[in-house]
Amino acid sequence: MQKASHRLQAATGLASVTMLFMAAFLFDGCIERKLNDLPDTGTIRIFAQAPENETGTLPQNVTASLFDSPEGTVTLVAPLFETSSYATLPLGDYRILSYAYSADKIEIIDQDSFETATAYIKTETAGTKADSQSYIYQPEYFYLDHAMNPVSVALFDTLDVVAKPKNTIKSIKVMLSVSGDLSYVDDCSLILGGLANGITLCTAIPVSNIPEGSTIYTTDISRNGYIGTFNTFGVLSGERNLLNTGFTFRGAGHSEITTDLTQALKDINRENIVGVTVNLKMEVKKDAKGCFTMTLKDWTYVYYHITAEEKS
Repeated sequence: MQKASHRLQAATGLASVTMLFMAAFLFDGCIERKLNDLPDTGTIRIFAQAPENETGTLPQNVTASLFDSPEGTVTLVAPLFETSSYATLPLGDYRILSYAYSADKIEIIDQDSFETATAYIKTETAGTKADSQSYIYQPEYFYLDHAMNPVSVALFDTLDVVAKPKNTIKSIKVMLSVSGDLSYVDDCSLILGGLANGITLCTAIPVSNIPEGSTIYTTDISRNGYIGTFNTFGVLSGERNLLNTGFTFRGAGHSEITTDLTQALKDINRENIVGVTVNLKMEVKKDAKGCFTMTLKDWTYVYYHITAEEKS
């Protein structure tokens, strides 16, 4: 009886050891399967800094969007606080766009796709419903780096990427030098056509989503020197840039003159140009009947580069 008890205890101990080995094996298998189920990842660190040939600092709201390649769908949107941001991503190739803008004047549409993401300047409508007109806002900046090469995220590696967004807003300043009887001038305004209210993020090409004539760029001219400024993404390819200068005279109606600035603005879309100043010399005359006429005497323009100034 005692020998049988010893044999039972030995069998029980053997069974226990066997079950422990089996449990350990199964547990190890579960861990292995769970680890194998985890995607392989790597780390990317994105820095934002101003291009070497530009002065000043970047806005605080620089953001980077990462897109799968070649599908081109957005994977991550990372604000670059303190000029950099870390992200852990599945292994693979990615395209990157970095940008900064004023959300109250610019909106980005179709931003889930690398190829279709586009920024547009917002509009506002003025006037009555029967006689309404949409006007373009005047943003001071839209920083964009679209020329970054595709990057590859590798296993257990940290990839450093430097984004150098630059301001893509072009400033078109119109300065009027008006001679003659200006004592009756109540108001003066400018309307300039053929300007781009949008830009494609992946190619930085100026575009427009506005039917011709339904929305205009316009600016009121200050009485101090008659200066008007248009902030835009540039000019549209194949369209003329006609400037309409209008003067409203007290008790004597309204007079307008149109100037074709297509030649003056033909290079405004070049990457190294930040703006242009157009100088127009005009004369206002009052005839014997009390009517006013405007005459354009001469005009010149000056381009402003990132690093230098070019006169024409």
